[in-house]
Amino acid sequence: MWRRGMPAFLMILVPSIALAQDAPERLLPSGSQIYFHWDGFEAHRAEFDKTAVGKMMKGDTGKFLSYLGTYSRETLATALRNEREAEMALAVFDDVLGAMHKVSSHGFLVGVEVKSVLPPQAQAVLVFPKNGKTMDSLMAKILKKAPEQPQETQVGKRKVYSYSAPGGEVHFGWFTHGEHAVLTFGTDAPVNIARRADEGDAGITKHALYKQVADFKEFKTWCRGYVDLASAWELVGGLAPQANQIISDLGLDGLKSITLVSGFDGPAERSYIDFNTVGKRKGLLALINQKTVKLADLPSMPDDLTSFSVSNFDAGNLYEGLIQAGDVVAKVVAPGQIDVREFIKQMEGVIGVKLGDDLFGAFDGLAVTYNAPSDGPLGLGAVTMLKVNNEKKLQNAIESLVKNIPAFPGAEFSIRTKEYHGVAFHQLIVKTESEIPVFTFTIHKGWFAMANVPQPLYGYILRTKGELPSWKMSAEVAKRLATFPKNYTGVAVSDPRPSVQFLLSAIPAITSIANQLLPLANADIKPFDTSVIPHAREATRHLFPNISVTTDDGTRIRIESRTSFGIPFVN
Repeated sequence: MWRRGMPAFLMILVPSIALAQDAPERLLPSGSQIYFHWDGFEAHRAEFDKTAVGKMMKGDTGKFLSYLGTYSRETLATALRNEREAEMALAVFDDVLGAMHKVSSHGFLVGVEVKSVLPPQAQAVLVFPKNGKTMDSLMAKILKKAPEQPQETQVGKRKVYSYSAPGGEVHFGWFTHGEHAVLTFGTDAPVNIARRADEGDAGITKHALYKQVADFKEFKTWCRGYVDLASAWELVGGLAPQANQIISDLGLDGLKSITLVSGFDGPAERSYIDFNTVGKRKGLLALINQKTVKLADLPSMPDDLTSFSVSNFDAGNLYEGLIQAGDVVAKVVAPGQIDVREFIKQMEGVIGVKLGDDLFGAFDGLAVTYNAPSDGPLGLGAVTMLKVNNEKKLQNAIESLVKNIPAFPGAEFSIRTKEYHGVAFHQLIVKTESEIPVFTFTIHKGWFAMANVPQPLYGYILRTKGELPSWKMSAEVAKRLATFPKNYTGVAVSDPRPSVQFLLSAIPAITSIANQLLPLANADIKPFDTSVIPHAREATRHLFPNISVTTDDGTRIRIESRTSFGIPFVN
């Protein structure tokens, strides 16, 4: 009976073996300390189309972006008309766009391995799945005008191309492996990487951290990666006994790895970033505060809030951590010569401030940042707030500290104090040839609040007096926050809709002005069709607030996120 079943078993087994042999991870260095793989859209199109961004792209926004690409290409062609080598430039432009499209379809993966710091032995390999022919075509066109042609080496049935730095210790190269395009950079010759792949090297697929992120099952992922810090600490620690001692004393060897997985959860992109620790935390890791935070403890924030974050940041812990770090380094670099704590004690005697008690000790272990359009567009009015347990002590410490800042050539520091609605606020001033306000702060209602300019702090003061409305959690945010763990050490909420709407609503006016100026630059360039620009509310109707929550169970610090659309530095 087993003989009759063997052919069927082999029919199942052989494709599985072939698939494993063709896995692009096999091309990455086996000991990679850094690994990242994004699958691209093709394998996850159905899931992506269900997300907020996917729905956004199926509407007017997708048509607008498609037109923008076509218009850019046509404008470049017109601008290059009658220019030398314009045809070749356009061909390369088209190939680059085509390559970008294929990369977005099939993704990419990268592995970085450092085998030795002294002497340097390191290798980075970048793989573009199913893009071998695309890379060959693109590189052939680029190399037509290259001043120096690469070295060609036959490895198996394909050619490996490479350049080597003077001395031949560093190499850059590329080749195809099956359907995949492979780029390499480092101290290992590209031909060696190609040969190992032909010989069936397992590459990164045997790495424990790779298996961990590849075997993740909680939700379907389209991107995964890791940073192997344990291996990194071994490399750095191996340089000298002193380096290993610093790593151990600071407790850094307790932070073993960082892992990332990201995928889809209905309309949201969902992700976990885990900072994995082992053993009892010591040194700097012991200073990480596992205290949970509550949204009920938030200060008064604007009712037009677009983003905020709250964490259990403890300034006292930061101060102690800096002293520990300085003390560890001093003991290793100059044993018996520098006493960091004694040095700080002497400095405190000069400035009249006990940094640990009067300054850092005046804070109460809670930090908040927020943005609101009424405070400033696109995050320019961001406010940072730290909870205070002794307002008077902190105020005196800051004034004394600034007063005793040593004089710098051509610069003088001072604090200028004013009042707004009966509440004092202060500006740190640097006087050079003119007076420059560095930042503004106030200590009010149990919080130290800081901003670049005074106006956001005016809003805070008015809210505490009941003259302006304060933020209240919406039902939408409360519903989405309920899907996260109930106890957390930090939380961040950001609504991308106001920022996207602001940008999109400004584009028609900007393009209209540009269209009027175009004839002055080149009369042949056709004006941009402003009618394709989507309405700001239509473009953002599927979006919703992004939420990230941080938890800490003593062995893993996890940042869990569900987002609709992320805008760096704005949300």
